[in-house]
Amino acid sequence: MAVKTRHNEILTQRLSYTVRLGGAASFVALTFFTGYALLSLLGLFALSLSLAWAIVVERRNQLSSAAASRSSSYFRTSIDLLGLTLFVHLTGNVHSFLIMVYVVVTALSSIKEKRQIGLFAAFGGALCLGLLSALVGLGLVPDINLLTPRYEYSRAYGVAAPVFLLGASLLVHFVIYGLYNGMTAALAAAETETEQSVMAMVLAEKARFEVEAYNEFSRKLNSTESIDEVIDQIFAYIQENFNIEGNILYLYDEKQDKLYHYKSNFPDSFAEEDVQTVREIRIPMHGEEGGIHSAVFQKRRYVYFLRIRDSLTHFEKTITDRMQIKSILIVPLVVRDRVFGMIDFSNYNRPLRLTRSDIDSIRAFCEQIAGAVQSSLLIHEAREAQRHAEEARREIEESREEIRRLNQFSRTINATSQLDVILDKIFSYIREHYGIEGIWLQFIDSDNNELYTYKNTKDLLSRDQLDYIRNLRVPLGPEGGIAYDVYARKRPFYLAKRPRSFKYAVDQTHVDVLNIESALYVPLLIGDRVVAVISFTRYHEKLRLSRKEIDSITGFCQQIAGAINNSHLHAESELSRMMAEQSLAEVQQLKAQQDLDYYLTSNLVEPLTGIHVNSETVEVVEITRQKKRFPYMRWTCEIGGDLCLGYSLRLGDRPYTAVLNADAMGKSLQGAGGILVLGSVFRNIVDRTPESRYQYPEQWLKNAYRDLDNIFRAFDGSMYITSFVALIDDNTGLVYYINAEHPPPVLLRDGKAEFLKPPHKIQKLGFLLGQLRVSVALFRMEPGDFLITGSDGREDIMIRAGGERTPGMNTDEDLFLRVVEEARGELDEVHRLLQNTGTLTDDLSLLRIGYHNTTPGAPVHLDLAIVRNLLEETRKHLSAKRLAKAEKTILPVAEDVVNSGYSEVGELNEALGELMRLAMQVLRRRKKPGQARELAVRYSHLHPEATFILEEAARACQEDNDPQAATDFSERVYIREPGNQENLIFLLRLHIVLRNRSRVDHLFRRLRESNLPPDQVEELEREVRDAFEQAYRPAAP
Repeated sequence: MAVKTRHNEILTQRLSYTVRLGGAASFVALTFFTGYALLSLLGLFALSLSLAWAIVVERRNQLSSAAASRSSSYFRTSIDLLGLTLFVHLTGNVHSFLIMVYVVVTALSSIKEKRQIGLFAAFGGALCLGLLSALVGLGLVPDINLLTPRYEYSRAYGVAAPVFLLGASLLVHFVIYGLYNGMTAALAAAETETEQSVMAMVLAEKARFEVEAYNEFSRKLNSTESIDEVIDQIFAYIQENFNIEGNILYLYDEKQDKLYHYKSNFPDSFAEEDVQTVREIRIPMHGEEGGIHSAVFQKRRYVYFLRIRDSLTHFEKTITDRMQIKSILIVPLVVRDRVFGMIDFSNYNRPLRLTRSDIDSIRAFCEQIAGAVQSSLLIHEAREAQRHAEEARREIEESREEIRRLNQFSRTINATSQLDVILDKIFSYIREHYGIEGIWLQFIDSDNNELYTYKNTKDLLSRDQLDYIRNLRVPLGPEGGIAYDVYARKRPFYLAKRPRSFKYAVDQTHVDVLNIESALYVPLLIGDRVVAVISFTRYHEKLRLSRKEIDSITGFCQQIAGAINNSHLHAESELSRMMAEQSLAEVQQLKAQQDLDYYLTSNLVEPLTGIHVNSETVEVVEITRQKKRFPYMRWTCEIGGDLCLGYSLRLGDRPYTAVLNADAMGKSLQGAGGILVLGSVFRNIVDRTPESRYQYPEQWLKNAYRDLDNIFRAFDGSMYITSFVALIDDNTGLVYYINAEHPPPVLLRDGKAEFLKPPHKIQKLGFLLGQLRVSVALFRMEPGDFLITGSDGREDIMIRAGGERTPGMNTDEDLFLRVVEEARGELDEVHRLLQNTGTLTDDLSLLRIGYHNTTPGAPVHLDLAIVRNLLEETRKHLSAKRLAKAEKTILPVAEDVVNSGYSEVGELNEALGELMRLAMQVLRRRKKPGQARELAVRYSHLHPEATFILEEAARACQEDNDPQAATDFSERVYIREPGNQENLIFLLRLHIVLRNRSRVDHLFRRLRESNLPPDQVEELEREVRDAFEQAYRPAAP
């Protein structure tokens, strides 16, 4: 566009010169022939000046720049205006039509492309005429009139003429400039269209030439099936047509998602090491490491860098640094919208300067050859696959024949288990088929860390050579030479010919003594362990073994290794079989003895277990499943550490049921031993009960537990037993129980199961740490209740998968509750449901206590409201100290209660209990302790769980001067409630009265441990000291 504009300026200048020269020449001719010689001379001067200016401008090539051209235009126009003004003044035509010549000058200036030149001429002409008129009018310039008569100057004309001249000049300027611009624009459009048409023809011709060239090159590529020739032709074409120094072809590996180098073309000056580095590069196509190549792969568009950037990935940095690349163009090879490769075009000694047209040509060329490259690659891959298939088929045929021979040979050597016979057959076969003259087999001596000769061939060897081989010992160290190297590397070694010298002397000695020309050393492997080394040699000629033959011999060596291993295994198996038979006999003997021990122990335990209860109101059922079950002769027995016992007994005149559920430490025989001792001792305690039948139930249970604990403490911690020991009052259903670290019992009432948490923690039987402290817990059963206790086997269950259950060891303690509810307390059903839930992993014992008694009802004339009214009325009498009225009000009712035999539980029972307490307090205040005592004893028979009645009875006995009876009642309270401080103080004072020093010491220690206030402790200490008439310092707890 700039060239075209410059061309227009030159044409415009030449037109302006022509008009000026023509006008000047016409003026000279007109004035000369009309007789105006002076004017003719002036015109000739103007003509000469215009001609000289045109010659100077053309000689300088129409001015070198637009600014110079514009300056010359301003200068030339200024000369024209000054010359014209001088002409008008000299000829006296200020007032004539000749002033319109200014307009002509403006028109000539407006022809110029630069608009300001025409405007400069218009305003400059008006200014020159105005100044001339002003100077003439003021008389500052003489009036010179060379052609016309003298005129009279008019000021109005002098002002109007420049204004008129300016308007006319501007009008002419805009008209001529508009016409000129329109003509110039039309001319430029025509020229542009012509240029575009010519350019399109040139590009079309170039494209046709390139397409023909690409088609010709593609036909040439398609006629070549060798991929290397195709790539070489592509590189040569690129270098020839695009002047590119180097190229790298990458292909895409779909499995690894990487580009790998396939072929490249580098200048000869490149080092082989650098070229090899580039060939080994693998460029990932996803992720940041792929860099520019990854972007080209994903976008399927070329990338061109005139200068290499600094922000390159590791792979690209390696390529650019090694190859010293200055510029690069990366073009993807795309077929069916899939990139299968890329070509890097690079220059190394100079930048690769490519125009957009060059890049489009290269890209089009790559698109044209992509199909040919891929086709060549596919043909190459197909031929490679075909060649590999042919080689594989040939190898399969050969391997099949080899396998057939090996199988036949294997059947031959497997027909015997004697190692020497097998080795002889293998040696003969190898010597026959591979031209080997000598073989010797060396085993490993692990004790001495060396190889020794086990077997060798004897042909072609002298006696001395045979003796040398038989006595050969090769150390398993570097000094062992080739044999050790084979052993250490676990790979064969082929000595094709005898060298002049060896690294180790032992190899030189072998070769010299045995005259070895060639040798093959093969390790015999069993798994990854070398068991022997075998050597194959020739003495007179060289061994000529191919790689395949060496592999075949190695295969036979594995047969030898297998035969050696089988021989060793056979010998070891025979030895193991003999040892196993001997061990089996011993085990069977021990098993028989153990089963006998188990059987005898189970027979000893059996009579000590079971339920021996004879009660009309209490039902006891048990189920025991020991984990260890064993057959003995025709019996199936079980033995373990769980025990369930039940007995009926009498204390005083009342019937009781004693039960025991225990779990002894240890499995099988150990647990059974503990159960044997426990069962025999507990039975002995029950049998001795008639001798102490007047014991209270709390005392009996406490003494029984102490006796059991004393027995197991004698085992010095080698036997512990958790247990649940209970005594049930058959008349009332009251359960006296001790839970010694046994799983809590479960109460099933009205179909709902819940744990019965013991109020006191009692240590297990036989536990040596700490002092044994026994307390008895109480629970009153109602008719229809079931109390179920069991060992921890009920929770030690390996849960099976199913439903919402998660397999694994049971951790849900509520599982047993749900099972009891579902089974409705039936123990066989409980056992079945537990087995359905999972696998029992421990001994299991379950014991169920049921209560079915019906008690008489309360007196018909009593209900809860009446009892409460009686209580309120009695308390009013006591407050008013009307003791006789209080006795008369409450005592008859109390007598009716104990006479009725009412023993049910509930709100009425609680109110009646309070009534009985108040009645005894009234009798004591009335100084009738004997009557209060009798009332308390009779009521406690009906409600033995009422501990407060025992407290009232103890105080009544004390007031009745019977400290021993008071002590018995208070001791029962202490067994039930060891933390009752009021009872502890009362019991302490009773034992002081009875002079029971050891019991006083014990109770005083318990009081001090119970956080009793210090002043009370001091008071009690004084009482004790005064009673025993000596200072008392209680022993530390």
